[in-house]
Amino acid sequence: MDLRDVFITGTTGYIGEEVANAFRKASHRVYGLCRNQAKASTLAKNEIIPVHGDLGQPEAWIDIAKKCPIVIHCGSDYSNYDVDTITTDAILNGLMSTSSSTPSLFVYTSGINVYKGSPHKPDHRIEEDTAELDEDGSAFLPARIRNEKKVLSVHERSNGKVHGVVLRPGYVYGRKTRHFVSHWANIHEGKAPQIRGIPDLIWSEIHIDDLVRAYLLVCTPSVRQNIVGQAFHLVDESRYTNRSIAETYARIAGYEGNIEVVDVSHIPVAKAGQKYLVCSTEKAKLLMGFECHRRLMLDDLQVLYDAWKARLN
Repeated sequence: MDLRDVFITGTTGYIGEEVANAFRKASHRVYGLCRNQAKASTLAKNEIIPVHGDLGQPEAWIDIAKKCPIVIHCGSDYSNYDVDTITTDAILNGLMSTSSSTPSLFVYTSGINVYKGSPHKPDHRIEEDTAELDEDGSAFLPARIRNEKKVLSVHERSNGKVHGVVLRPGYVYGRKTRHFVSHWANIHEGKAPQIRGIPDLIWSEIHIDDLVRAYLLVCTPSVRQNIVGQAFHLVDESRYTNRSIAETYARIAGYEGNIEVVDVSHIPVAKAGQKYLVCSTEKAKLLMGFECHRRLMLDDLQVLYDAWKARLN
């Protein structure tokens, strides 16, 4: 088994926590960036080594990160779009500055919202290497796309010293997710479920377990040699509209009232996702051997609903 030291940002967030726990369960030594003692204690209980620091102040943690042969960036700060650039630059420069003769791997977490979108056609699939990126988009998108490009080109810029890979998940659901469960939260509080944005919009999705498996795959030596400098969609085959999701979530919770539609065009972060994003996974299948194992979300919704109710208690 190829055991490594792995540094992960965002380990007290949704995706980062799951990724960190998965790497630890696979017997890697995992360092997790966190901002306070309470969160550090949570990491330590799960055998994750806490590293105190803030994404925007890399001087506190970069010396530890650059000693790890694998660095995974799952953190984000939507209140300050410059933070992701500061973090990305620090990691790339830190890894390039080491004296190690073995290439380091930097895995950058992005998302399918980096695209301008696609035609509203059920059979159309966005491909990673041909679709137009939304470089003039709202909120965090321009910075995210610039940082993606830095990661994808670092192999050439570092003469092979650092390998970069970009992962673009769809909407992530399962366990502690905030996506979609707001419908149930509203019903629980006596309010109507809300569709935030365009009701007939479709986004590709992925269960957190399938997403985590992809991170593990990327860091497997036999896979890694084929994917340097590449970006990958991580999505399942679902094609649900916002409306069908809201209606099905409401129905399984026993709600029979109206569903509200909320305009989010004035909210920059929300506006960034108001586009039709149905993505292909052929590249991930071909180069990584990646396939989703979970049932599609609405096919497994009773299980997800029961899990959500259990967490309330």
